[in-house]
Amino acid sequence: MRIPRTVCLLVMLLWMTHCSNTMSPGTTAVNKNNPELQQQGKFLMYHDKLFSGLVTEFYETGEIRSQSRYEEGLLHGETLTWYLSGVKESSRLYSQGEKEGIHQGWWPNGNQRFEYQFAEGQYHGTFKEWYENGKPLHLFTYADGKEVSAIGWRDNGKTYINFMVRNGRKYGLTNARLCYSLINEKGIYQ
Repeated sequence: MRIPRTVCLLVMLLWMTHCSNTMSPGTTAVNKNNPELQQQGKFLMYHDKLFSGLVTEFYETGEIRSQSRYEEGLLHGETLTWYLSGVKESSRLYSQGEKEGIHQGWWPNGNQRFEYQFAEGQYHGTFKEWYENGKPLHLFTYADGKEVSAIGWRDNGKTYINFMVRNGRKYGLTNARLCYSLINEKGIYQ
């Protein structure tokens, strides 16, 4: 189902009005294609000043592709992306330009694709990924940006990664390669 551009713009306007209590006075909503928006390193500039406000990107059809909040030129708050179909693609949090909190993503069919946890721009906590069919792909654990443990599954459910890290060294199964491939349910050994 496609949403007409006018409906998208109306919803965006209502959303911005609703969120105006959380936005600082003088903040602006700008289309990402505005030539006055300039990326300078990690800072976003608008009319040669650090940008504070909401940046929205649209597909050619008029549907919203992404919305990102900025404060003093840095990503700050939630960044959302959508597939052309209107299904939410991702939700990511930032604090003063650094990744923070839980980042989530979804496949076009609506199944969860990933869930990452960040603290001060580094992986911290669990890092989960799923295949499009909903089966688990990876489960990593991080502490202050460093791997602590990991487990990974092939799409058939078999484990191919399963290790722990102690004193900088990995113990366990670090990356098992298939020694065969299946073609028409027959094993072909390599």
